[in-house]
Amino acid sequence: MALSRRAGVFSLELWVAVIVVLILIGLFVRSFNSTYDDVERMKPHKLAAVMEAALRQVHASWLAGNQPTVLSLEALVSLQMSDKGYPVGLAAEAMAEPAAGCTDVLERLVGDALPKQSDGWPQLVTTAGKGSCHYSYLFEAGHSFELRYDTATGKVTVLEPAG
Repeated sequence: MALSRRAGVFSLELWVAVIVVLILIGLFVRSFNSTYDDVERMKPHKLAAVMEAALRQVHASWLAGNQPTVLSLEALVSLQMSDKGYPVGLAAEAMAEPAAGCTDVLERLVGDALPKQSDGWPQLVTTAGKGSCHYSYLFEAGHSFELRYDTATGKVTVLEPAG
């Protein structure tokens, strides 16, 4: 009789331990998903910060170079500069197609920090407005983010998705 009572207590302890472990696993998974979502939300802000830092360096070079309309960065890269000292595109292409100039600026300034493309995703849609570039990144999973670069101030703004 004492043996079966002891086996019942052991069985109860085992069930309590299993339930506690399952609760801990559930909390871990929930915490991991929350952290992953936080990282995804911060990506556009980090990209904007990297782009602004690069723009500050280009602007400083423009000021140091006696404010040229075309600024040479590397051996084969020259940027067309706005009258305020921020890039609007490659020197040879800036006036031909403003959206292409915006894409060139983004790729030259933050190329390594851009989301890597695989199987056509993410898709970059670039539009140029008067004095600004608007970048939209569309991901296969349905999420997206947008950046706006003001060529007069060098400010890069993250536009939060609606909803």
